[in-house]
Amino acid sequence: MKFYRKILKRGFSSRQTVYNLVKYILVRGFELGKIYIVGLGPSDADQLTKKALEAIHSGRKNFLRTDQHESVNYFKDNEIPYLSFDGLYQKLDSFDQIYTRIYQELIQAAEKEDINYLVPGSPMIAEKTVKMLLDKLGPDQYEVIQGLSFLEPVFTLCQLDPVEGFILVDGDNFHWTDFNPHLANLVTQVYNARILADLKLSLGEIYGDDHEVFLVSDAGLKSQKVDRVKVHVLDRCQASYQTSLLVPKLTQKKNWQDLAKVMEELRGRHGCPWDLEQTHESICPDMIEESYEAVDAIKSGDLDQMVEELGDVLFQVYFHSQIAYEEGEFNLYDIWTQVTNKLIHRHPHVFDQEKYDEGNWDRIKDQSRGFKTFAQRLEDIRGLPALMRAQKITHQTGKIGFFWKDAQEVFSCVQEEMDELAQALAEGDSNHIQEEIGDVFYSLVNLCYALNYTAEDIMHQACKKIIHRLAKMEELAMKDQLDFQHLDFNQLENYWKLVKKIEK
Repeated sequence: MKFYRKILKRGFSSRQTVYNLVKYILVRGFELGKIYIVGLGPSDADQLTKKALEAIHSGRKNFLRTDQHESVNYFKDNEIPYLSFDGLYQKLDSFDQIYTRIYQELIQAAEKEDINYLVPGSPMIAEKTVKMLLDKLGPDQYEVIQGLSFLEPVFTLCQLDPVEGFILVDGDNFHWTDFNPHLANLVTQVYNARILADLKLSLGEIYGDDHEVFLVSDAGLKSQKVDRVKVHVLDRCQASYQTSLLVPKLTQKKNWQDLAKVMEELRGRHGCPWDLEQTHESICPDMIEESYEAVDAIKSGDLDQMVEELGDVLFQVYFHSQIAYEEGEFNLYDIWTQVTNKLIHRHPHVFDQEKYDEGNWDRIKDQSRGFKTFAQRLEDIRGLPALMRAQKITHQTGKIGFFWKDAQEVFSCVQEEMDELAQALAEGDSNHIQEEIGDVFYSLVNLCYALNYTAEDIMHQACKKIIHRLAKMEELAMKDQLDFQHLDFNQLENYWKLVKKIEK
């Protein structure tokens, strides 16, 4: 009856739909006793707060997430009964399963009466079961009784002032991008060799193998200790359920924030005059130039050059973002959000467990851009060098089956276009000649596509070969004590033929 009286108090009428009633029950929950969520602090009974002691002595049932904690001796010394969930850590396979089971058992126990749920340290720091309870319970169904967290003992052991900033990282669920070398990073849940090995690999990439870190065990307990070790030996260290890792900051490494600040200063009051006068339109050529230089670096295989040139491309993104930020148009977060959401949306086979289908990629892309026809998809292929644009158009037409059977058929088409160009040249009509030259180019792009070549790459290779031959021709002319740039056509052609002969 108590439950129904509360429903009526909240304004439910007799005509309330079953759906809304069920929704209320799921959100508000059935009648529960109150769950007192108590922090035991990081050490023994000396660290228990007055309110924690009052809760322990309240006569309510005490449920401990773990009894592997020095404060539990207080329960034993004072003959205060308790139940712990340590057995679940042995029976279940993952922390998610353990925490879900703890949550379920606590809710079941609270259906009958008020209870205490006691956790090491502070309930509000690195306690997933507490978060699960707070997410599900109403504000009148729980009370949090704070305790000193494990952070203070760790900071004391490592002589770190948290006012300088730090990041808390979950060792059981981290990505290398979670670390910020400009701040101290405190990794919790470092409980086995696998996590230490994963940390070694990730931290080595960011900080380097010789960066010194603090491996902290039993922080706040009488058995506490801290070992200063280098990243490359982490996988040879020992870990337990009370191990943390503190990674000191490394200011020599730069991150996205540093580049953003540099860009802002370049465009600031005392910045660079050239950078200050630039617009989106004025630096468009720079974006193209830097992109081509990055591609050239990639093809060269020079990793140092790749790092430099990719950095230049990234700087162009930041440059446009800074201009847009100043104009109130968009900022870096808009760029990151847009591209991340787009990639997730266009890869349902990765993020939504759908089966991969190349046709689905095009459908998703068409929907996101509002395309209703195939022609709209082709018209969207723009802003590329002509050869690349032509090959992308050919790729799209090939997807719908509009392409020749093999390269030989395409070559026949090239010959036809060459014959038509010869006819146009004979007629002397400039517009017709240009049109037929375009057809020849396009048919050659089709031939590249049929042979699985990239037309742009082949053209670059041809340019490279021509430059090499001209360099050899100039070298031969210099040996003959001739000025290469002032030779007549016949002399140049002779050197050309000579170089071709040498190459063979």
